[in-house]
Amino acid sequence: MTYVNSVAEITHSMVDRYGGSANKNIGDAFLLVWKFSDPDEIEKMDVRGYYTSEEVGLENQILADMSVFSFLKIIAKLNKYNHIRQYNENTAILKRVPDFKVKMGFGLH
Repeated sequence: MTYVNSVAEITHSMVDRYGGSANKNIGDAFLLVWKFSDPDEIEKMDVRGYYTSEEVGLENQILADMSVFSFLKIIAKLNKYNHIRQYNENTAILKRVPDFKVKMGFGLH
């Protein structure tokens, strides 16, 4: 639990700082959300980023970018902080999970 709470502290603070909310924690999984001001604009967004402010409001464009930026900040902080990196060398964890490394994956939908 200490490990999950350490990661959660970083995750929650970065998501909050960049306009999102930590909606739910299930063990070591986090549901993080950003709410568009106009949800109907989601369908107009192109995965290649080719949209104009006439199709998608600037506020929603910025919010989408901030969600990705928060993920980058979380990864950077997990790799920066000694108290997190020490879990990579924790003998009790390594005994149960050989080759354990602190890492996070993200899905953005």
